[in-house]
Amino acid sequence: MSADNFISERRELSGLPLISKRTRDVVEGLKSRGYKVAVLGPTRAFYGEVKKGLLNKIEGLVVPVSDAVYTNVLNFVDSGDYQRGRVEGLLKDNYAYLLAYSTDDGRRLALVYSIYFSAEDYHKLEERRGGLNLFIASTDKGNYFAVRIRDVEWKHVIKRNTLLDALREKERF
Repeated sequence: MSADNFISERRELSGLPLISKRTRDVVEGLKSRGYKVAVLGPTRAFYGEVKKGLLNKIEGLVVPVSDAVYTNVLNFVDSGDYQRGRVEGLLKDNYAYLLAYSTDDGRRLALVYSIYFSAEDYHKLEERRGGLNLFIASTDKGNYFAVRIRDVEWKHVIKRNTLLDALREKERF
C-alpha cells in the first residue's frame, strides 16, 4: 500500500476528511528529508491497529522508548500540570522533544513529539499547524510512541480521558 493510500484509508476509518493539502505538504517535506511517515488516528483507528498487531508493521514514525521515558510521560499526565496550560519538555535527546499541552479549559490534552527535529524546525512546523500528534502504546514487546502529522487546531485533538484510558489500560494492547 502506498503511503498516500495508507494515509487516506486511516483518515476514512477515523471519520476524518481525507488528508489535507497542508498535511500532505508536511508529509512530503519529511519524506524528502529521509523520514518514513504514516498518518494514524485519531485514537479509535489507532487502537484498532494495535489490537490487530500491526503496530510494528506500520511504515511510519513508530519509536521504541525506554520504561523510564514511558513512566515519565505517565507521571506528567497524572501530575495535572498540563491542566494549567503548560507546555513542558519531558525529553531532550539529540534534538528530540516530547511536549505536553492543554487548552485553557483543561479538558483536552495533546502530547506532541518532534523526533530528531531541531527546535527551529519544530517551530516552523508549528507555525503551519503541521505539528505531530503522539499516541503512546505499551505492548508485550515494549513501549512505543506512534506519531502522526496533525493538521487540526488544538481543540480538535485528543480528549483527556481517552488518552488516560489508553495509557492505563495496557491490556487493551
